[in-house]
Amino acid sequence: MDPRMTDGLLLLARILMSVIFILSGLLKLGTAAATQALLAKLGLPLPILAWLIAVVVELGGGLALLFAWMGWGGLFGLLPWVFLYCSLIGAVSPTAAGLALMGFGSSAGMASALMGIIVYGGGTLASLAMGSFTPATPVPMAALICLCGFAAVAANYFWSAPVLEPPPPNR
Repeated sequence: MDPRMTDGLLLLARILMSVIFILSGLLKLGTAAATQALLAKLGLPLPILAWLIAVVVELGGGLALLFAWMGWGGLFGLLPWVFLYCSLIGAVSPTAAGLALMGFGSSAGMASALMGIIVYGGGTLASLAMGSFTPATPVPMAALICLCGFAAVAANYFWSAPVLEPPPPNR
């Protein structure tokens, strides 16, 4: 494939991805009351803060993609966005795990440890697999990402507990 065409497709994909993030952030900004009500209905403890974080992440992520396309700031223009992403992953992931395990106090510690092992062990295995290649293109990384995604879907399909249907009501 012609490198100019590949560069053009990557540019188009980056712009479209940034537009998706920016529009989603603007939509959340425009429907603030409805979004906060939905977050409160879902049981989030601070719906206004969760809404604000979602807006900042979506607008910030979209702008970061656009800035990366424009080459704005180079490494120092990209570092604040990377820091924001990493710090929010560090805040969102444990909070989501804690909320998911809220009703299972007796086994929450072991489940949390298992989630940590899976996340960091999977990252270790993925970096080991990528380190065995010396690619000139991003194709092996994309293939590894797809393989991990398919493995996650297969694990969910084969190892998740079946959803039990409630018994029919007696009439």
